[in-house]
Amino acid sequence: MKDKNFTRKEKSAYYSQCMQMYQGLYELTKEQIKDKGYASHKSLMYKIASTKNIVNAIRSISKNTGGGTAGVDGTTIRDVKKYNNSEMVRRIQNKLLGNNYQPKRIKRVYIPKNNGDLRPLGIPTIEDRIIQQAIKQVLEPIAEAQFSRVSSGFRPGRSAHNAMAQVDNMIQMSKMSWCVKCDIKGFFDNVDHNRLIKALWSFGIRDKKVLSIIKTILKTEIVDMDGTVTKPEKGTPQGGVISPLLANIYLDALDKWVESQWTHFKTRYTYYSDIRDKSYQRPNQNKKYRALRSNSKMKEMYIIRYADDFLIFTNSKENAEKIKHATILWLKQNLKLECSLEKTKLIDLKNEFAEFLGFKFKISNRVKVTSKGSKKYIIDSHIADKSLKNIKEKLNKQIDYIATANDNITFHKAIQIYNSMVMGIHNYFCVAHGVNNDLSRIGWDIQRKLYNRVLKDYPDRNSTPENYLPCYQTIVNKYGTSKELKWCKGIPIIPIRYVQFKAPISFNEGYNLYDIENNLNTINLEDMAKIIAYFSSDVHNERDTTELYENKISRLVSQKALCYITKTPLIYGEIATHHILPVHLGGTDKYENIIIIQERVHELIHNSESLQEALEKLKSEYSTGKRIEKKFTEIYIKANPEKSKI
Repeated sequence: MKDKNFTRKEKSAYYSQCMQMYQGLYELTKEQIKDKGYASHKSLMYKIASTKNIVNAIRSISKNTGGGTAGVDGTTIRDVKKYNNSEMVRRIQNKLLGNNYQPKRIKRVYIPKNNGDLRPLGIPTIEDRIIQQAIKQVLEPIAEAQFSRVSSGFRPGRSAHNAMAQVDNMIQMSKMSWCVKCDIKGFFDNVDHNRLIKALWSFGIRDKKVLSIIKTILKTEIVDMDGTVTKPEKGTPQGGVISPLLANIYLDALDKWVESQWTHFKTRYTYYSDIRDKSYQRPNQNKKYRALRSNSKMKEMYIIRYADDFLIFTNSKENAEKIKHATILWLKQNLKLECSLEKTKLIDLKNEFAEFLGFKFKISNRVKVTSKGSKKYIIDSHIADKSLKNIKEKLNKQIDYIATANDNITFHKAIQIYNSMVMGIHNYFCVAHGVNNDLSRIGWDIQRKLYNRVLKDYPDRNSTPENYLPCYQTIVNKYGTSKELKWCKGIPIIPIRYVQFKAPISFNEGYNLYDIENNLNTINLEDMAKIIAYFSSDVHNERDTTELYENKISRLVSQKALCYITKTPLIYGEIATHHILPVHLGGTDKYENIIIIQERVHELIHNSESLQEALEKLKSEYSTGKRIEKKFTEIYIKANPEKSKI
């Protein structure tokens, strides 16, 4: 899109349209998403089956580590990448738009849980995963516009840290000293299909073709490890791409019910609300809450939910007992879910810990007095005992792998896995106030085992090498000041005890992944528009594989819509894909062999008689320097080895 042909207003509209296309919404606006009747239009299925949406689904599945896991047909994402891109898209479209789509059987496997039990996972085939991802990309924005803010699990832009920030707020700001911890028996295996379809309908997803396909997915036969085949009458298999979204839609009714009891309770009198400066900020309801506390017998209650794991906070034991019984009854009557009576319990946070998402927390014995003289609770959070035991077992097991490595490659890889495990532990549990003390409890045993099994034969383990690889600079910057950072064959080994507390950050309610206006400061719409323009208009040929198409888009994103050689902005309609090593010379479609350049630069590479001629034309048409000329020369020589002499 050339600037001289469009006004500023026209360009803004064009970029906005492209941004919507990229996110899988196409012409959906925020108001249309909230309109529950909008999704009943038959075009919803055609949005799911659109070329752009399906290609985006393929890219999402390929970026997921689970793409390398095969279903019952033995196919992985690597096999899909070999197919012709256009044919693959048409194949998915035919399944979605046809009248006889039947997913292949789901392969069931079992993975160990932290408590020693086994968690069943259902693995669909790659094609079925792509179809589920395509459906999810269109339904998720519709659901996200209506989900409650108290839910943090399996939602874009949210995490367990946001849930822990809500826990902090409940104790320190709202002064809730009791909580009800509910445990749903086998939630994913007991989701009622009919009630789930009704929940989708209530969210405004009323395209009967879409609902029919979702119901078909839910009833797909499951093949167990012993060959037993079962057809589920209820439940949604863990491991399915769309399962987390369906679970949140199903449990959203629970969030809304709890909130209706206090947070969103409608009073006869409209209390003055402190409307904030920004539209997305929630009004201050303190006056309403004070009136409810003094003039009613209502029970103050707040829910924090992460998938099927949730806590309900309140301010007294009497309220907690009533809330517990009411919640158990409501789940049974409205969602057909049973709670474990043994595991569902009341917790006095002043005297005992509550466990949530691998953490444990309680109200500290210390009391903070504010400047106004009022007392304020202080939260005391730690890594849960089960989580700490699991961390120790996993790290010890990985140390054994390092010690038994037979060659340097295996040895280096084992240490890198160990480092990634430690960094993952630090990044997740750093929001626990006592994280340093907790990891110190197991850190001495781990460091001793690491020394005895791996490090004792390396006298230079305590000194940083002068010439270590640049890829380890991040580790050195973060952990270099610790005396426990060890080195082995030029590889750093991260100390488990070197971690600092970070306060959990609440979810930014002003951020909406699907709202263009709120993303103007974080997303360059002009670059994104160019990406989509290329994405939607590129001409395919019979040789283009799914891998090539995916890598072209990935390369364009990594180049930030700039020409790889000249670093000038790429213009719609003047973009070319170049293989660094030509295909006829053995070049592949891998990411490393693909660059996106301006069409004119591409012509200079392939149509110039000599390197000297190409360089002269490049200098006359572009503002170049030694660096650009050197890069162009390298690309030209690889593409034209027979013309490389000046």
